[in-house]
Amino acid sequence: MNTQKKNELIVTSSPHIRSSESSAKIMWTVSLCLIPSGIISIFVFGLSTLSIILTAIVGAMLTEALISKLQKKHLH
Repeated sequence: MNTQKKNELIVTSSPHIRSSESSAKIMWTVSLCLIPSGIISIFVFGLSTLSIILTAIVGAMLTEALISKLQKKHLH
């Protein structure tokens, strides 16, 4: 019976890895890291890339605002 207990897996909810960094700080880091690739993309593929990037940003912001409004949460 002891060998069976040793082989059992422990199931827990995520996150499994803990960090002292907040989600906001991690997302700012991701955003800052995307800036160089965005700039290079504009040089390589032209100004139409800038419109695609801005459309994606505006779409994400509008989606977040809509979902927050539907959930009756205050936007920060």
